[in-house]
Amino acid sequence: MNKNISSLDVVDWNQISKVTFQDVAPESLVSELVAESLLKLDLPRNTPYGAVVDGRSLNGNESLASAGIGENSEVMLTPRVVAGQV
Repeated sequence: MNKNISSLDVVDWNQISKVTFQDVAPESLVSELVAESLLKLDLPRNTPYGAVVDGRSLNGNESLASAGIGENSEVMLTPRVVAGQV
């Protein structure tokens, strides 16, 4: 059994707003972290967001552990650009 991540920061793309999660299960999905972060940061729900760590876009279907997110990681939420969308 994996040990929970004791502290994990999520910031918006402007790095103005930040939320810190504590005691996060490493098997949680990236998409779950994004959804919870959108609520806590009060970001618009009509815009799709993705997660980035160290310049690397994360797959929403992977676990935090498999995405390489661990103790004291900082995840950045970024709006996703969809080609052809106006």
